[in-house]
Amino acid sequence: MRKRKRQILNFLAEVGKISAALLFPKNLSFGKYKIARSFRLLLGADTIKDKKEIYRRKKSIYVLLYRLKRDGFVVRTKKADGDVWRLTEEGRELLATHHEKEKLPVDGRIRLCIFDIPEFEKRKRNWLRSSLRAYGYEPLQKSVWWSNRPLPEEFIEEIGEKELTEYIHIFGVGERGTLQEAKMRGEK
Repeated sequence: MRKRKRQILNFLAEVGKISAALLFPKNLSFGKYKIARSFRLLLGADTIKDKKEIYRRKKSIYVLLYRLKRDGFVVRTKKADGDVWRLTEEGRELLATHHEKEKLPVDGRIRLCIFDIPEFEKRKRNWLRSSLRAYGYEPLQKSVWWSNRPLPEEFIEEIGEKELTEYIHIFGVGERGTLQEAKMRGEK
């Protein structure tokens, strides 16, 4: 999970819900609202005086909030005095799975996790990606991840419990590299 995304989810988990009017007051005067101080620090608004830069950061936070909403991790409620954002159960699960996972030690064997999870299982796909990242895997493409760490047995069992086994393939790889690198080594 990316740092900014995790910070926003952690912030919402700590405060429960937050009003956009409180986070982003119209006059850009961030100093009045103590409850939003940690969020202002996330924005960097306490140290930046340039209103254009503050606006740019606000916009990036809003974009991230809307992506989190799209993925089902936060929910927005429209109120007369401004939108209110709060964490969903899926958002809490994402935070929990991200914090609980212990990476197994590097053993030097390269592993690929390739998956093709249907769109109607989008939340499970998001869970899988965040779990793989938490276990030390990195994306080669959106649905192809690699690492030189094994995956714990509990994770494999959880894949089965979520009924995802038919969509996920895990392979061991002999060597890592591109075709160009193999050509430079003299292989065909």
